[in-house]
Amino acid sequence: MTDSKKGLNSARVQALQHSSITLGNGSTGTEREPVSSPATIRERVALFLAESPEGVTVLSMLNNSGATSSRNIPSLLERELGIKLDAGQDANGTNEGRHNRWRIQTRADCLKVLADVNRQRRKRNAPPLSPERMTRIAGRYPDLSTITAATTAATASA
Repeated sequence: MTDSKKGLNSARVQALQHSSITLGNGSTGTEREPVSSPATIRERVALFLAESPEGVTVLSMLNNSGATSSRNIPSLLERELGIKLDAGQDANGTNEGRHNRWRIQTRADCLKVLADVNRQRRKRNAPPLSPERMTRIAGRYPDLSTITAATTAATASA
């Protein structure tokens, strides 16, 4: 600690005080837990997509995930995870154009997206999504066997 014209440097004093603290487990407190960085745009958009069985538009991704540019993420997820998103179009409020709407089709695809979210979370030292939360999110999607049975029944009746 050096004295300057303004006195002791308070940041150095606090750092020295912090380094000499002894915690209840006997450590000195200088060891730090890994700190997680903020969620990436891809992680936020993928989680928002998984949590929205009705589908997401570019505008909803921008508004709800804080992403400034997220329109390429659904196609990126399709390529990298081997899933197929339902890509429909909605009329916008002014009837001057249409919005793309991406929707996860099956529970298996939703679980792939959630696994990718967990991979992104581990990469940045954040805790993974809980199994309960993953089950709750994936439970909102139809199972592939249900879709196959409905498709077969519709084809047989036609």
